[in-house]
Amino acid sequence: VLDGRHRLRAALELHLPDVPTAPAAVGGCSEVEYMVRAAVLRRHLSDDQRAILAARLREHLSVEAKRQRAEAANAARWSGAASLLHTVGDKETPSKPQTDTRALAAQQLSVPRRKLEQAGHLLTHSPDLAERVLAGSVPLHRALSEARRQSDMENLLRQPAPQPSERWQVLQGDLREVGPQIAPASVDLILTDPPYPGEYLPLWSDLGQLAARVLKPGAFLVTYSGQYYLPEVLDRLREHLAYFWLAGMVHEGNEARQYDVRRVSNKMKPILIFARPPVQQPLWFEDLVSSPASEKSLHPWQQSIGPARYLVQRFSRPGALVLDPFAGAGTFPAAALAEGRRALAIEIEAQCAEVVRRRLAGTDGEAA
Repeated sequence: VLDGRHRLRAALELHLPDVPTAPAAVGGCSEVEYMVRAAVLRRHLSDDQRAILAARLREHLSVEAKRQRAEAANAARWSGAASLLHTVGDKETPSKPQTDTRALAAQQLSVPRRKLEQAGHLLTHSPDLAERVLAGSVPLHRALSEARRQSDMENLLRQPAPQPSERWQVLQGDLREVGPQIAPASVDLILTDPPYPGEYLPLWSDLGQLAARVLKPGAFLVTYSGQYYLPEVLDRLREHLAYFWLAGMVHEGNEARQYDVRRVSNKMKPILIFARPPVQQPLWFEDLVSSPASEKSLHPWQQSIGPARYLVQRFSRPGALVLDPFAGAGTFPAAALAEGRRALAIEIEAQCAEVVRRRLAGTDGEAA
C-alpha cells in the first residue's frame, strides 16, 4: 500500500474487513522514488526540509544505480553479451552511462542542486543536525554553520594540550567560584561579552562586584550588551562601578530582526564603559566601531576580533592584564595577546575552556 497511513486508519475506524487499495502508476521510477515524491508533494514542507529528503533520495538512487550496474555487468559477463560491454584498456565495464543521481533527486523534489549538495553534506557529516532540519526546528543554513563550528572545535581540540604560559591563563568554572582566585586590584582592563537573555541578569551584578574588587583604581570595564534589558544591566553595574560612556558597534551586512512588539531590524550592539573610581582619562577613542561579518567558527556567541583589538588598544597599555570572565571562544583574550597584553580568561564550559587554551597558545606563538 502506497501512501496508506490515513487510509489504514480510516478503514480501522470504519471496521472495514479490508483496506481499500488502488494501483499507482509510478511513471518508470522506483517505488521508493514514488513514495518520497508523493509524500513531499502532499505535505507543506519548507525548501530546507525538501532538500534533506532529496539528499536521502539521492543516497537511495546511488545505491540502486550501483546495484543495477553490478547486476548488468555480472549478467553480461556470464552470458557473453558483448553488446552490453565496451573495453577500456584491459578492463571491461558496462556501456550503459551512469545515472546522474544528483540531477534526478533535485528534479524529483524541485530542489536546487546547490541546496541538495549542502543537505547531502549535512546528512553525511552531521545526521543529528539533518534530523533537526527535517523536523523544522532549525533552518539549513544555521545547521550548516553549527556543523562547521563543531568540526572546527574538534580539529582544535585534537591539537596537543598547550604548555602553561606567563602571558595567559584560563580558569575553568563559574566566575562566582573562581573569581576569588584573582588578586584584588590586579587587572588593568575587563573586556567581556556576558549572555544577554533575561535569566542571566543576575550575572551582571556578579560581574560588577568582581570588577570593583579586581580592577585597579581608574581601570575600565568594557562590555558588550543586548538591548532588551539594557536599563536593568546599567542599574546592576552602577551598584559597583562608575558609569563612563555608552559606545556602539555596527554589524556590517548583518541584522537580527526582532519580531515582537518592538519590530526592530537590529544592526547595532551597545558597548558599556564603566570604571572603578577614581575615573581616569583613557586614550582618545571613537564611540562607534564597525564589525565585519560575524565570526562564529568556534562558538554561537562568538564576536569578531577586530573591534576587540581596537578596544584593547584604547583602554589599556602594552603589557597590561586583560580579563574576560565570559571567555566563550576566547576572542577577547586572543585580542589582548595580539595587542601585546597579557590575558586572563574565565569560562564555565569545560570544552570551551580547552578551546580557549589552544586558541591562546596559537595566538601567543603568532604574537611572539
